[in-house]
Amino acid sequence: MINEYKEKWKQGLVKGEYDDCRFCEDKVKFAKDWLLSNMPSLNLEEPQNIVDRIAKLKIEDIENPDIAYIRLKSRWSDKVGVYDELASMGMTELQLPYEWRGYRKTFDETILDKLDERPSDWHYIIKCNHGSGYNLMYTPKQTKHEIVVENMNRWLNTNYAYISGLELQYKWIKPGYVVQPVYVQQPLDWSFWCEYGEIEGVGLTRKCGKNYEQYIAFVDEWGNQNKWYIGAEPDQVDLFPSQKAILERMKPYVKALVRPFKFVRCDMYCINNVIYFGELTFSPCSGVLEITNRS
Repeated sequence: MINEYKEKWKQGLVKGEYDDCRFCEDKVKFAKDWLLSNMPSLNLEEPQNIVDRIAKLKIEDIENPDIAYIRLKSRWSDKVGVYDELASMGMTELQLPYEWRGYRKTFDETILDKLDERPSDWHYIIKCNHGSGYNLMYTPKQTKHEIVVENMNRWLNTNYAYISGLELQYKWIKPGYVVQPVYVQQPLDWSFWCEYGEIEGVGLTRKCGKNYEQYIAFVDEWGNQNKWYIGAEPDQVDLFPSQKAILERMKPYVKALVRPFKFVRCDMYCINNVIYFGELTFSPCSGVLEITNRS
């Protein structure tokens, strides 16, 4: 079946970026063209900043793949399997609570029936494990089952590796999903931008809607204004003392988690004064990032 579909693609009968990425022979060229079409200012030959380096590492994975290294990244990109990775490091205290997790290629609607037995003011997030943005908020007795089932089944049968210029760490992840309770509707997201085990910047954001984030701060390892920031200009210059105290609690975990990687963004949460691990991201926004240097 896939061969028939590929033949149709070769004949130009089916079109789309996803199939172009899957079936093209020169995937290095495709990935470079994709990045430069979305970020013309990128310098892939002589990287000038962390954004250039993130993009260059994405290309290096495709051009000269270190399979063991990519597999390691895959394990940490898997939102189902990452619970086991944390356990293997003795960090079960960082695991976000969950109602269900496992590997499946179709969504089990009976999970929603069980959630509907809970109070209607409870909330859950349902996440696919093998990509970015594959998640839905669920409120018992309010969210329509068909919306969840339709979206989840489509995502579960999509290889996210081919969505945004080829991200190899997602290619071999077995599809699955996790259902997590939501204790805070808009938790503060701590994103640690790390290279070769060192924290180069720390972003604090809050998702205020599907397509809107509040940029609270972007600081250095010590909670003071960083030399550069990603995204929109943040509201704060430095962290408040209470925020710096949380930062210090998170840093030992972060440094242990990021140690094996050339670049990774480590996302953490502090919910009800408890530190949790969010995820590791190896090509944030698929490498398409806006960086601003502070003068």
